[in-house]
Amino acid sequence: MKTCPNCGEMNGEANDKCYKCGADLSQISGERRCCPYCNEIYSPKVETCPKCERPTVVFDPFTMKQTYNGGSDVETWMYVIAFLIPIVGLVLGCIQVGKNDKTGGKNLIITSIVSFVLYVIVVSVISNHKAKKAEEELSSLYDSYSYSYNIDD
Repeated sequence: MKTCPNCGEMNGEANDKCYKCGADLSQISGERRCCPYCNEIYSPKVETCPKCERPTVVFDPFTMKQTYNGGSDVETWMYVIAFLIPIVGLVLGCIQVGKNDKTGGKNLIITSIVSFVLYVIVVSVISNHKAKKAEEELSSLYDSYSYSYNIDD
């Protein structure tokens, strides 16, 4: 619905003139906007939320959800990918930040960094364990070799 700027009357989307006062409505968008962070609905002209000063998005009243770049578009699969393959998670996080989803993008980037750090810790622990095991095997081989051939005497 388009709201007439002169008289405030509600007009249909297809109307180019207000049926009550005859004002030109051709330049008016009837799409209401909402803030994805505050969940407040505003008039079509409000580009920035007055409460939190973040950009508003187009609101679809039929499905009752934001239609363009609203809220956090990060889905569960993105977090799983970010954890399993950190470099892909970093790329997905940067894409989300580029789409003005700073919260979701930041969370993906943090998930990727944390998983990378965990991978480094796990790999270092495993390699350290294998190194100790190999050292013990070499030591036991040396001991058995020196005992059987009496190298120390």
